[in-house]
Formats: sequence, structure tokens, C-alpha cells
Amino acid sequence: MPRSRAGWLARAWVVVAAGLIGMLLFGSSVPFELGWAGKPGKLTITSCETTGEGKGRRTQCAGSFASDDGTVVDEYYGDNGVYPVGKVLRRQRESSLTLDPVGWGSAALTLSAVLGSLAGVGVGLQALSAVSRRHPTDRQRAQRPPLATRRGTLHPLSPAMRRLEWTAWGLIAASLAGALVMLVVGLLL
Repeated sequence: MPRSRAGWLARAWVVVAAGLIGMLLFGSSVPFELGWAGKPGKLTITSCETTGEGKGRRTQCAGSFASDDGTVVDEYYGDNGVYPVGKVLRRQRESSLTLDPVGWGSAALTLSAVLGSLAGVGVGLQALSAVSRRHPTDRQRAQRPPLATRRGTLHPLSPAMRRLEWTAWGLIAASLAGALVMLVVGLLL
């Protein structure tokens, strides 16, 4: 555990950065999964190949993608899962190498990841604020009154900090609820 202000600040900034990166990575595929961007079409599975053994076993399926408007016909390799040959799957073409699943189930999973990343940003910002109060700079430490005169007021949470804390917990709860919805939708489909 870092004991210095710099160590705590570094950890808090890492959490904020990880949250922002997660939001960018996961958030960029939401429009494709909802069908708002890309080329909608159908992927017809032509073959599946299983590689590896035991826990490392993985099934990769290949197929041909045809857009709904007929402008794109492409061979595609890399859909994870076990599908029977001839199975038709709805996909959204993001690029020549990327096909995203379409539907509320996959969008709910991605949105829950975005909300989880947003919660990481909130928690990181809260940690930055807490570090500022718990580990004052040398100048702030010199200006502080002795402990005896400030008894009972050690590290009170301001109303803004309480709101931030409740926001972080709300985002975590929303993320978990989204994951639960995705699990239920996945089991029903």
C-alpha cells in the first residue's frame, strides 16, 4: 500500500484512466449493436472448427456475410460459439474484419460494461478527492491547526462527496442490473 500522497494519487489516476478507456472501448460498439451504424446483414455459418483441449478448447465458426441491401458480400472468419452449419445470424458490419451481434441483449451487455467503466471513473474521482483531504501537501499541513482544536472534525464527508459516493454506487448497481438483464435475455434466447 502506498503511504505517500504521490502513490495514492497515481493509483487514483490509474482508476480514472482505466474507466475512461473502458468507456471508449465498449461505448464505440453500442451503435453497431443497436443497428444505428454499419451495414446490417446476415451471417450464414459455413463451417466450425474446434481447437485446443480441456480448458483451452475453443470453437471458431466461419461463414459468409451478405448485407441486407446486397452491396456487401464477404467471407468472414471468427464468430465464437458453436453453431450448426447453415445457421443464419443477424450481424452488423463495422468494418471488413468486424461483425457485431445485433440486438438488445448484446447492447445491454455492452451498456453494462460502459456503466461499470463510468463507475470506475466516479470511484477514481472520489479517491482523488479523498487523497487531497487525507494526504495534504506540506503547505496545507503547516497551516492546519493542532489535532486538539479540530477534534471530531477528522475527514468529514462533504455533501458533494456524499453525492459522488451515491452516484458511484448507483452506477455500479446499474451495471450489475444490466448484466443481470443480459444474463436473463441470454438464457431466454
